[in-house]
Amino acid sequence: MLIQFEPANAQDKNFFWNLHVLSFKEVFLSQFGGWDPADQYRYFEQKWASGDFRKILANRRIVGGIALKDYPDHLELTEIQIHPMFQNQGLGSCIISDLIDKAGAAGKPLRLHVFLHSQAFRLYQRLGFKIISQDHYQYHMEYAPPARD
Repeated sequence: MLIQFEPANAQDKNFFWNLHVLSFKEVFLSQFGGWDPADQYRYFEQKWASGDFRKILANRRIVGGIALKDYPDHLELTEIQIHPMFQNQGLGSCIISDLIDKAGAAGKPLRLHVFLHSQAFRLYQRLGFKIISQDHYQYHMEYAPPARD
């Protein structure tokens, strides 16, 4: 399967808002007991304004979104969302494994944050991420490249 990334544009905003709802509503209901659409849309607008979103395309079809930040001492996966119609097909694992390789080639750890009640937590553990800290809402995880001799 050919996986590509393209910058998201204004025409993609509705897709990304719907993907945000599909990706986070269940987690918020489980973890926080509620979901305020107006608050969530304000939060989404802030994230959207950053311009960090990229479309994930599989065989030229948009299947999700991703945002990655490259810091001097680490890479941070700030968002990865696969549309439910395309989950459980190995896309997320493949993309994250590639990011692990990219971070390793740069000699940097790959970091991410995941909500305590998110099902993605198990995926990250399976891929080798370790909890480096935790707050009331999220696990802060890292995949560190093996030490070089």
